[in-house]
Amino acid sequence: PRFTVIYANKGAALPVPTKILMTMSHFLVHQWYIVIPVVAGAVFGGWTYFKTSQGRHVKDWLQLNVPGIGGMFRKMHLSRGLRTIGTMSASGVGLVECVETAQTLTSNTYFQQLWKQTLDQIQNGKPFSETLQKSELVPSAVSRMLSSGEKSGKLAMVMEQVSSFAEHEMKEKIAELTRYIEPAMILLMGLLIGGITMALLLPVFSISKVVAS
Repeated sequence: PRFTVIYANKGAALPVPTKILMTMSHFLVHQWYIVIPVVAGAVFGGWTYFKTSQGRHVKDWLQLNVPGIGGMFRKMHLSRGLRTIGTMSASGVGLVECVETAQTLTSNTYFQQLWKQTLDQIQNGKPFSETLQKSELVPSAVSRMLSSGEKSGKLAMVMEQVSSFAEHEMKEKIAELTRYIEPAMILLMGLLIGGITMALLLPVFSISKVVAS
């Protein structure tokens, strides 16, 4: 706002970045009562939408496909499901009940659908790994290991090993992403502060050229 007063009578000499910055500043200072309900409405609208069936599918699709973190969430949901099934199966619980429990516990609709399809296949007398081999949510290496474990009668042990490996990879991915947060924040703040600074200093050169001419 202080710079706005200084540059108020120099509109013709102001560069575009400065005009944009001054317009945003003026809007936020004098029209703040519009910004608050708009932001609150957008947040409430988004929260309400993601509570619907279609919204949940959109949210879960984004969760699994966002670059950088999508693979991490895939490993998380897969490892939790396999660990649940493997632990219960090793305790003597029937495979149908194990898969039903995994389907109930998962919070992602795409993995719920995966376990539902797997459950249907088991109830129809087909192998547990058959649906997993066709799914894009399960890496081919994992599905092959599960198929081998099923044929050898060691499915529960293989699922425990696969889930442990997936959890280890997920922790490494989280640590890797954490290392990138600080440089990304520094870069973002540098661009933000640098952009504002340039927008405030550019008029000095523009005004000096107008005065000189």
